[in-house]
Amino acid sequence: MSIDSSANPETASQPKKKNCFLWGCLIVVILVVVGFCCLGSLIILPFVTDFDPLGVDLRDRIEEYIPWQEFLDDPSLIPGFEDFLEEGIDTYLDEDSFLPDEFSPESPDPSDTHRDASSIPMANYFAHNFPVSFLYPSGWDIETEDYAVTFYDPNSYTYLYVGEDLVDEGTTPAIVADGVLESLMEESQEGTFRLISSETWQVPTGEDAHLNLMEWTDLDGYYSWAYDLEIVAGESNVFFFISGEEPGDIDLYSDLLRIIVDSYRRE
Repeated sequence: MSIDSSANPETASQPKKKNCFLWGCLIVVILVVVGFCCLGSLIILPFVTDFDPLGVDLRDRIEEYIPWQEFLDDPSLIPGFEDFLEEGIDTYLDEDSFLPDEFSPESPDPSDTHRDASSIPMANYFAHNFPVSFLYPSGWDIETEDYAVTFYDPNSYTYLYVGEDLVDEGTTPAIVADGVLESLMEESQEGTFRLISSETWQVPTGEDAHLNLMEWTDLDGYYSWAYDLEIVAGESNVFFFISGEEPGDIDLYSDLLRIIVDSYRRE
């Protein structure tokens, strides 16, 4: 004998009661969320606009205890803010994080790349509006001017500056080199400039030349060394100026300069 559940009024009413309860809970949750949003809007409006819907000068009342506008204008007024900048941020970020990979402390020193100048790949530099041709390190960046060209080593602060100046007839390379010395001495800290060597130089073209090697510390506290080669022919002075910041590179670039000058030709 089967039992018809629809005949039992208590059983038939249970699903309907359960659905009504769930819908009631959902409506309550929605009303609570809407209420919080409306209340939040009423509280925030006085801070972002001049409209005060509550009419209680809430912004002025809060500012009596928390000068939030002053904190926005100058965050350093927040207690402990400067300590957070000095200690908290430094814990996670340091200046090395912003250095290129080639200057990272874990990267090899650029001078370690080549210990023998003859192993450095070279390319010939020639331009139709430039008075000379010569070899230069093929991987270096090039910046040209009207009567000069600069080659920058992308892996260090070393650069090669080559150009031509006009001089008076009878001017010797040593006189031109002395002028360069005086200019660099003015840019260096007092007592730091040192002329390491000064000598006449032989170039393949047979022109008169003079080479100076010097080192100094500039006004910003940076150490530099430089080779300055001046080559004079009549009223034309061609110069090769190579400079770097690592004392251990001086001998390496002396050999490199010799290779470059041996390739030097007037066009």
